[in-house]
Amino acid sequence: MAQRSSGRGNDCQRQQQALRRAKEQQARNGECIIQAKRYSKLVGVESVQALASVVEHKRAAKGMLITTSCFGRASHDFACQHGRLQFIGGPELKYLIKGHLRAVP
Repeated sequence: MAQRSSGRGNDCQRQQQALRRAKEQQARNGECIIQAKRYSKLVGVESVQALASVVEHKRAAKGMLITTSCFGRASHDFACQHGRLQFIGGPELKYLIKGHLRAVP
């Protein structure tokens, strides 16, 4: 789940809208480019732009950026404009890992 930015609107809702747009757009293949970053600070827009460049170059359906940290406002804005990028930040990553570990017998 995307974390809501204080006083900046609902980033989660915008991310969901971007993902819907990505599903509506027909990509040339179903490839998903996944990039993982272990950061202690905000992931800057430069990293997001680099992923977007690879997604475009490979003509991938979408790109996913996973981090132990969080994403800055400019990163969210760029991802929303691009339309085929998805983020998993530290809090959501932690939630997903805990859920997975509970499901494993």
